[in-house]
Amino acid sequence: MHKVSHFIEETLFALLDEKELEDISVSEVIDKSGVCRASFYRNFMSLEHVLKEYSIKLMDEIGDDVPISPNNHYEHSVHNYEILLKNKKKLSILQKRNLLSILDEGYYSLCKKQIERLDAWIDEYQISFFAGSSAYIAKSWIKNGFRETPEELAKIISKIYGKIGETLERK
Repeated sequence: MHKVSHFIEETLFALLDEKELEDISVSEVIDKSGVCRASFYRNFMSLEHVLKEYSIKLMDEIGDDVPISPNNHYEHSVHNYEILLKNKKKLSILQKRNLLSILDEGYYSLCKKQIERLDAWIDEYQISFFAGSSAYIAKSWIKNGFRETPEELAKIISKIYGKIGETLERK
């Protein structure tokens, strides 16, 4: 991450820890981060854009390190939750401020890339199915205070997918 973007992101999250997004101005982020206004707008269009870019960066880290394959769903899930856990402070701040929906677009982008990598495209609803379930599971885990370990959560997800598969095979 570019140094200026990093300072802006860190400053925004520090401010979000103290107050609501609508109570934070670009000027305040600029002043506290020490960057100039032109630098802010060279990197971002708005404070919401800073959060969107954080989400995309987070999902890129999840997807690039351990690309999913038909044989490694469990390992990919563990990796996914380890990355989220590593970002616990920022994700908890987003939860506190009711901003976890920012993860939805990132998960959509991640799932689209993964489906394309696997050459497993069926139709447009497939991305929504996987992105929606992935995002809501992650958001539930965050809301529950990261209660399970990444391995425990990955086992739960594997069990769910296994049950869905069994049910579909019987029909």
